[in-house]
Amino acid sequence: MNLDDLRQYTAEDVTLQTLCTLIQCNTWYDIKHLELLPATCDMNELKSFSEIRDELSVSQTLGIILRGNQVVIPKKLRQQVISLLTTDIKVW
Repeated sequence: MNLDDLRQYTAEDVTLQTLCTLIQCNTWYDIKHLELLPATCDMNELKSFSEIRDELSVSQTLGIILRGNQVVIPKKLRQQVISLLTTDIKVW
């Protein structure tokens, strides 16, 4: 997994693209108006992000969402990231 994968999957994730719009336009009130959001959005995930909205930003140059200096991992990559993090590391 690399930065290009993060960019690609962020761009393909409807919920994260909606999140980008909410962050950039500061339109968090739209969450209360479900008819304004794409039907395929994960509303529970957006509501979770709304609780930390002041910590979120969008990196235009990288094409990813950040929470402080941490990357928001697209849903399709989360299992892969967990696998990478839980792989036994052998020290020689």
